[in-house]
This record gives sequence, structure tokens and C-alpha cells, in this order.
Amino acid sequence: MKIIAGPAHSGKTTRLVEIAAERGSGCYIICHSRREAWRVFTIARTGGHNLPFPLTHEEFIRREHGLDIREVLIDNIDLADDRLESMLYGHSARVSIVAVTMTADEFEWLGEKE
Repeated sequence: MKIIAGPAHSGKTTRLVEIAAERGSGCYIICHSRREAWRVFTIARTGGHNLPFPLTHEEFIRREHGLDIREVLIDNIDLADDRLESMLYGHSARVSIVAVTMTADEFEWLGEKE
């Protein structure tokens, strides 16, 4: 899993959209709200990417989408609640987390870098 971290308005979501475009079908972006989903969708279209409309945390948790989701990218995972985390870990055999973004003005890296 790739973690994209940085301060607010530093291009994290744009990078997430680029990764989703590279991965292709079966890969969906998950956002914390419908408003954020529209923002991400606009970023994708402005960048020339033909991605499906992002799902909200709630839609993903309740499986209201009816989609065959194999991979997810989570925008602003720092805004996620425990239900999303348990849903992801409970279905780890079926759904792979490709990348997440989080806002962090400062962070400490532990371990080896790729």
C-alpha cells in the first residue's frame, strides 16, 4: 500500500487520481463525503481521466454500489471512521488497498523506504 502524505492542498488527491487511472477498471476511489466525491471526480475529469464516480465511505460500507470492487484508493483516510477500517480489514482477501492519502504537516517515517 502506498501512503501519500503532505500538507493540505499539496496535490495528494491529484496523485491518488493518477494512480487510479494507471490501475484501470475494478479500482475505485473512496471519499468521506458526497461533496468530496464530486471534488475528486472534478479533479479526475479536469486531468483528462475517465474514472468512475468515487464512492463515499457509507456507500462502500453498506455495499450500496453493486460493483465488483477489487482495489480501493482512499482519499483522506485520516477522516475515516472505525466502520470503514473494519470493513476493509474484514474483506482484505477480496479488496486490496492500493493507496491512501492523509493530511500531515509533519510525520515520522519508521522502517525502510522502497
